[in-house]
Amino acid sequence: MKKVTLVCNHNITDGKLQQALNEIISLLRNHGLAVSLFDCAPANFDFDVCCQEELQGIDLVIALGGDGTILSSARLVAAKGIPILGIKFGRLGFLSELEFHEFPSTIPKLIDGNYMIDERGMLAAEVLRAGKKVFQAYCLNDAVLSRGTLLRPVGLKVDVDGNTWARFLGDGVVVSTPTGSTAYALSAGGPLVTPNVKAILLTPLCPHTMSLRPLLVDIDCRIHITFTGLRQGGILVLDGQKTYPLREGDEVVITSAPFHTKLVRFKHGNFFQLVQNKLSRNVYDG
Repeated sequence: MKKVTLVCNHNITDGKLQQALNEIISLLRNHGLAVSLFDCAPANFDFDVCCQEELQGIDLVIALGGDGTILSSARLVAAKGIPILGIKFGRLGFLSELEFHEFPSTIPKLIDGNYMIDERGMLAAEVLRAGKKVFQAYCLNDAVLSRGTLLRPVGLKVDVDGNTWARFLGDGVVVSTPTGSTAYALSAGGPLVTPNVKAILLTPLCPHTMSLRPLLVDIDCRIHITFTGLRQGGILVLDGQKTYPLREGDEVVITSAPFHTKLVRFKHGNFFQLVQNKLSRNVYDG
């Protein structure tokens, strides 16, 4: 390992992140590694800036923030096969591997390759408009198709491999990976799915029926979704971060992505213990 790029949540403004950046950069440089910050760098930091075109030569991305920083990092580097190490500075940190104080002792392990790779499946989402592809992107957690600004249900038709699973009125549908089963899908009433399961989860949002329940399908299935009643438009949201506006008649196709997110692990994780630790007492604190 020779080159490391840091991806940071710059919304963290309490000074902890800047202090951590200084310490991490110093530690990595003292071990002979080249360090850069992706996209932009604060004026008071003296190190290189890495642009998207230069990521191909990077050996590791360190994501400093919460789960959102790891999700954005995954969409950035997963297709290039670059592993991600998450250092928690956010509130939940479900995907993060380390607290900041644990990082210094792991640097020799990183250099020696003494770590595991946890591969997480991703989804590919594309929007077809009049039969023409107008948008395509990838996500690690979920693709959410939702109504627009009016508080009224829209009609959805969801097909799986050409077979109709559901026609319903509601607010939308969450299509998620097993990794994303602990995110929006969980809040919408979906089941928890262990990360090693090769599947896609469909969870309806506020369906106006008592008979429709979440559905787990094979990872190789092709999900085809169409809306009716989008007079005020709809929206496709990937990982809660990347959005694309939908129009009446748009078709959304979701499949498994042809690559995985690679998360660096130093210890064998226990999914069930993690759920208990992170979710059983998770209260929003502002």
